[in-house]
Amino acid sequence: MSFAPHLTSWLLQVAILPDTPTVRVIRGETTWFDITSGTLQLIVLVLAVLVLAAIAWVLLAVKKGLDAVKGTVEKLAEQSRPLIKQANDIAGDAREVVAMLRTDVERVTNAAGELSEKLLDVAAVTERRMDDINAVIDVVQEELEETVLSTAASLRGVRMGGRAIAGALAPRQKKSSRALSDRSNDRQRLERDTAEHERERESRREERHEREKARRHRNNG
Repeated sequence: MSFAPHLTSWLLQVAILPDTPTVRVIRGETTWFDITSGTLQLIVLVLAVLVLAAIAWVLLAVKKGLDAVKGTVEKLAEQSRPLIKQANDIAGDAREVVAMLRTDVERVTNAAGELSEKLLDVAAVTERRMDDINAVIDVVQEELEETVLSTAASLRGVRMGGRAIAGALAPRQKKSSRALSDRSNDRQRLERDTAEHERERESRREERHEREKARRHRNNG
């Protein structure tokens, strides 16, 4: 019973096959154009494969170079970290030293300024004291000179008076022209000394006045 269906289907296929159209490709003869075209296609394919291989090789070489550069940079970075740290430490120390030097210079400058001001004050005070001492010395010298000249004038007056008295008491025949000339000379000398004394006093007054003006000008300045 199982064989009947198979037989039926086979008979149906046999009946259908003569009426079914079939297509079959018939190849013609191979020409030089076909050979050349195939060869060129093969060459292009080989060249494409070679180019791809070269590109892959270049990419691998570039990758290796980049990896080497990256490793070198990392090594340099690791080696330079201590140097950078030391450089930062040195820079910090240098900044501290500069700050200390600046502070010391400012202190020295301030101290020098204060010392200079004190020295100027001492010099001004000393100059004023010296001017005062010079003024006192001038006054004392002037008084001494006046005293000496006054004493000399008094002595000359006494001497002239003594000569006059002696001449009055002596006989008239003993009076001579020499006594008269002596009295005249003494009088002229006294007048000359008095005039010189007055000129010296006036000159010293002017000098003292000029020194006082100069001292006041310095004090005001």
